[in-house]
Amino acid sequence: MKNIAALSPPTLRAWLGLTLAFCVALGFRAHVLTTTIHEFIGRFNGTVLGDLRVAGDERSFTFHIDNGPTVTATLWRTNVAIGERLRLRGRLESMGAARNPGDPDPALLARERGIEGRLSATTLLQRLPPRSGFHVTDRLARLRGWMLALLRADIGEPYAGIVAGELYGERGDLSTGIRDDFATTGTIHILITAGLHIGALAAVLLFAMELLTLPRALGCIITTGVLWAYAYLSGMHLPTLRAAIMLSIALLARATGRQAFSWSALILAAAVIELYDPTAITSASFLISFSCVAGLLAFATPLAHLFRDHAHLHPRLAEAIGATIATQALTWPLLAATFGYFSLYAMLANALVVPLVGISMLCGTLVLATAWIPPLARTFGSLASWPLAWTLFITHLIAGFPHARIWLAKPATWSIVGYCISMLAMPHVWRIGARTLAVALPLAMFCSMIAPTPRSGETLRITMLDVGQGEGIVVQTPGDHTLMIDTGGRMERGVRDPRASPAEAVGNRTVVPFLLRHGVQRVDALILTHPHGDHVGGAAPILRAFPVGVLIDNGATYGGMAYTDARATAARHHVRELHPLAGQQLRFDDGVVLTFLTPLPNPIRGSQADIDENSLVLRLHYGSFSMLFTGDIEARAEAALLASGVSLRSDILKVPHHGSGHSASLAFFSAVEPQFAIISDGQRNRYGEPAPRMLAALASVHARVYRTDENGAITITSDGHRFSVRPFLARAGL
Repeated sequence: MKNIAALSPPTLRAWLGLTLAFCVALGFRAHVLTTTIHEFIGRFNGTVLGDLRVAGDERSFTFHIDNGPTVTATLWRTNVAIGERLRLRGRLESMGAARNPGDPDPALLARERGIEGRLSATTLLQRLPPRSGFHVTDRLARLRGWMLALLRADIGEPYAGIVAGELYGERGDLSTGIRDDFATTGTIHILITAGLHIGALAAVLLFAMELLTLPRALGCIITTGVLWAYAYLSGMHLPTLRAAIMLSIALLARATGRQAFSWSALILAAAVIELYDPTAITSASFLISFSCVAGLLAFATPLAHLFRDHAHLHPRLAEAIGATIATQALTWPLLAATFGYFSLYAMLANALVVPLVGISMLCGTLVLATAWIPPLARTFGSLASWPLAWTLFITHLIAGFPHARIWLAKPATWSIVGYCISMLAMPHVWRIGARTLAVALPLAMFCSMIAPTPRSGETLRITMLDVGQGEGIVVQTPGDHTLMIDTGGRMERGVRDPRASPAEAVGNRTVVPFLLRHGVQRVDALILTHPHGDHVGGAAPILRAFPVGVLIDNGATYGGMAYTDARATAARHHVRELHPLAGQQLRFDDGVVLTFLTPLPNPIRGSQADIDENSLVLRLHYGSFSMLFTGDIEARAEAALLASGVSLRSDILKVPHHGSGHSASLAFFSAVEPQFAIISDGQRNRYGEPAPRMLAALASVHARVYRTDENGAITITSDGHRFSVRPFLARAGL
């Protein structure tokens, strides 16, 4: 008790009140700053905060508008720096709603990062000088930019990007391949400033306080203050705030002589966070954070005793292994429900990598602290490179293990709740001797979570997904066959990442999760109309996530990364490839027939759009219903199809080339005679698609138009006689 004698109980109570008041004040401040954004086009002065990412010719970043919200912005072929002041012109808008069935709410995801909206169609008008006076946001942004520059100079990339992510959450410079390795191995939390990093900082500070022989309570107060300063430097994002609140309560318990981590402290932290943000309890990150701590409280000590007493491991090693397993015991179903996959080797990867986080954070901090002594800073930078190199080696190695990422359909809520309750009860049931029951209950819940979810209904369902400025169409037949006609993605112009294509991010983020949510277990045919990245970006992720019956394309020679990866992945999985001829058909036992209308005997040559013009064109029949899929063909291919004499008449037309004006042939549309026309294009895309000329041509044939930029995903259903077209977003077709 002498450690807390330095502070009287009234002082400790006052500190408790101030801590809680501070948490509440932060919550009030956050709610005040969360404003409703009214969409308008204008000029905006502001500061580049960070998360600066380069993908080909695009530069995306977080931008704080003066006296306004924090938003995301993207510039084309324009370099910017963290902390730089800019004047931008663009459309200020909210993050919007989910655009595909079952997609997570983008506004909630953005809010976790402290982002309230976005600037679209952005152009740089002027680079501004620093503002006069003291502005905390500007100073912190410049500080983060200065730290990143020092880390790059003394540690180098990609190590500097990892340390910046560990120290203050800046991970924009990391390549797509590295981020994917961390995600696949379940170690992505290393790059997000939250509980792990704040906990490591608290441990170092408490150790320093003990070396200085400061009273326990005083050391806890100092540590709490530093933690909140660190949280502010990191951007005060919700995961950071939650970790700071939980650690503050744990430090309070420690200062008063109580157990720092207990069920009481966890419940109190949950109450404070709920007071801070009433919507927090419904967020995935809140549930994951608290299930992680609950797992530690429930299983870390019993597992440590088990490994120590029965496996005869050293107590420290037994504690480390027990803690690693405990953190995963309750979180994995929540992670699977949130991200759509299970990291099979997450325990192994975390056990090998997490202990290195504290070392690399300490070395990075020393690099910054000794920046005024360059030789010493370079020495610490060299020391930091060892744990960072090991981290990259381990994550890349484990990410390459077989089935490192197992895609799962979203588990039912009741099964997740049942699993967590049965797991938490397991130690108590085990102690009273009912060991069979203790094992059987969690196992039953586990099996219920991985059980397949069959698609209900006996109708044909065609879904044009909203994949931005790309194209991906899912065909689910009455007999439960699944076809993909293109797979989403993005163009790869200017991309220089040798390890991964940014086009594949759309497949991992949108296409594969959609298939899982709709009970798909196998893709019978993967049809790529042509090899551009905006049509084949999801092909490799689909090939890695599902058994695929056949890969069908036009046999074009193309060096794009997404297409090359898809072909290589298909070869590794021994997927049969087919290059169809005009007139060939795919027939299914439920009556669905696909007829290929191209490639024509004389491929189109000599134009800049040869790859687009030679897209596969196919027509789907089911009973009396028909739909025409046209890839990215343009005027020459349309004319060639008309000249071939093949019947094009279809109830629904998938409009060629995202509604480009290069393929707005009135004669072609008249031959199709569509009742509905659907267009896949990105919101306010750079190409001005769909072109007014295209829309006018469709209007002239009295086709009703739906488009993904306005309607989100578009679903067509048919029983072979009647059909319906339903947009995901409640907005009438044009």
